[in-house]
Amino acid sequence: MDGCVHYPADGLSNVEGTDVVMFNYFTLQADPNDAIPDNCDAALANSETHPNAFDECAEEQRDQPGTWGFQALDLDTGTGVTGGTGAYIWGMSDKILPGNEMAYIVEHVPAGSPFNFTGATTNPIHVYTHENGGFVSQGMIPSNMRPTSDHSLHSDCLSTGNQQLIHDLHLEDRNGDGLMDIKMYTATETWVGYVNGQWQIVTDP
Repeated sequence: MDGCVHYPADGLSNVEGTDVVMFNYFTLQADPNDAIPDNCDAALANSETHPNAFDECAEEQRDQPGTWGFQALDLDTGTGVTGGTGAYIWGMSDKILPGNEMAYIVEHVPAGSPFNFTGATTNPIHVYTHENGGFVSQGMIPSNMRPTSDHSLHSDCLSTGNQQLIHDLHLEDRNGDGLMDIKMYTATETWVGYVNGQWQIVTDP
């Protein structure tokens, strides 16, 4: 899992006029070699007798602790534009705030959190825009709920191979105010939207 990259949507965004590719990345807390189960080395070395070794060994490491961070790289030059550690970008959209500003759904994740978030308490989730060289908070999602995703198969995305499953925010205008609302990951169907200057749980009109 060390160095694993997750893209929010297809990773393509624009930060204050600069086209970027944005991604989350994970750094293992332990030495990556020590985190590999003992039975995996032999299995990975012999793909003929263990054709599913990579997936099986990866599955065994998905709860390993470490640190999430993110980077945005200039699409033309590859130079860093912005980034940080202790944060995970769940998604981004220019349809959830007035004025069509690009907004980023960001969970502040402490060091030592598991790679797959299994069993981890949901941390405060903020909505940010990027202005004047830095991220500006546009409020917090109530009750620390994580957003859900729509999954679609793309074949022409940057740096994602010939066929890649893309995770986009699940968005609908549930209350008819012209702004998209975000479906949250909860036991009951819950939507959150930007209403009267703050993030609220919204209901159908």
